[in-house]
Amino acid sequence: MSRKMVVGLVAAVIVVGAAPAGAHRSDLINGEGRVGPIQTNETTTSDMKAMFGEPNQKKIVRIGCSMVVSLRWDDVQVRAYQADKQRKIVDVKVLSRTVNAIDADYKIHTSRGLRVGDSEARLRELYSVAEGEPHNGHTHYLLQEDRYWNRFVAKVIDSKVVQLETAPYEYC
Repeated sequence: MSRKMVVGLVAAVIVVGAAPAGAHRSDLINGEGRVGPIQTNETTTSDMKAMFGEPNQKKIVRIGCSMVVSLRWDDVQVRAYQADKQRKIVDVKVLSRTVNAIDADYKIHTSRGLRVGDSEARLRELYSVAEGEPHNGHTHYLLQEDRYWNRFVAKVIDSKVVQLETAPYEYC
């Protein structure tokens, strides 16, 4: 085996070893609105139904000063403004480690490897966040805000990450 080939193999092992186990871009959630196959402000409620089937729950709710359509499947919940004729998704909540779509399963994780089910200690290890914002029996940790006022949040209950969410800063 040539020296170049050995160096190349060692470099490949180092790069692969640096990524979280099972990490794929298709499984990524981030503050820019990417959640696996879903992209906020692009993916519509019709797209969601094509990917995940009919939702288990559909409600129209008021959040702030806006009426939104809220759709929920076992693993994911999304919201779209009711006034938006295309019903583009603006808010995505990941509720389990794996999001099960019709054609694929997505092991959703952040770019640093945080997943639903991880401990609050792991969250603090991966993200240098100050104290979270506690209310109503849970704590929100702001992981990222982008220039368009989207926020990327981890929700913790009893020291466990129970939800990852990318959503608008406000609904008004």
